[in-house]
Amino acid sequence: MITCIIIDDQIEAIEIIERHIKNKPELTLIKTFLNPIEALRYLGEAKIDIVFIDVQMPHINGLDFIESLRAKKGSDLPKFVLITGYDKYALSGFEQGVVDYLLKPVGFKRFNIAIDRIISALPKAEKKDSIKVDFFFAEVNGQKIKLRFDDIAYIEGSGNYITVFGINIKAIFYQSLSGITEQMQSGNFIRVHKSYIVSIKYISAIKGNEIFIVYNETKTTIPIGATFKESLMSALGL
Repeated sequence: MITCIIIDDQIEAIEIIERHIKNKPELTLIKTFLNPIEALRYLGEAKIDIVFIDVQMPHINGLDFIESLRAKKGSDLPKFVLITGYDKYALSGFEQGVVDYLLKPVGFKRFNIAIDRIISALPKAEKKDSIKVDFFFAEVNGQKIKLRFDDIAYIEGSGNYITVFGINIKAIFYQSLSGITEQMQSGNFIRVHKSYIVSIKYISAIKGNEIFIVYNETKTTIPIGATFKESLMSALGL
């Protein structure tokens, strides 16, 4: 699954890219933004693979947006695709590390070329959706233990350590929550808070800004972060 968001102050432009994304099964649209400032806050916490972003927007233009995010997150950035009505921004975009730019109105043929180019440049581990790995190893107390995705109910991050909770599992080991997110190749996991990743499989209910997780006959309540709520509801079809 390759995750995407769209940032554009024109709803018509968003709808065009949204339709194109729906025609590419390897892409999953997580969220759209009319306000780039809200998108900047969201990307400060969330990890997204591709960002389709307009150049000319109020408050902050697309190129300055990328620079601002780089100042916050360093080199750990999504792949940016510029959407613009003017090709004069192409050179500046590539200097900012933009992987491609699309001229409005964006046709599907050109969109498809851009996406195929991005996917072909991804590391093999990111591209091989056909190879499903259902476990990973973690070093706990000096030994590497095998953790199966199906057995994991949720993961809690605290500083540079994470705790994995699940069926007959409570494992604490050295790793960031962002780092473990990259290992969760199963589409059943979603980040719901800056400190939590949950398995959709073990969600029993949602009330307000809380998720109820049930496993091992234990009921656990987990908060939903404001920046993650919409993507969670979308993933659950709510």
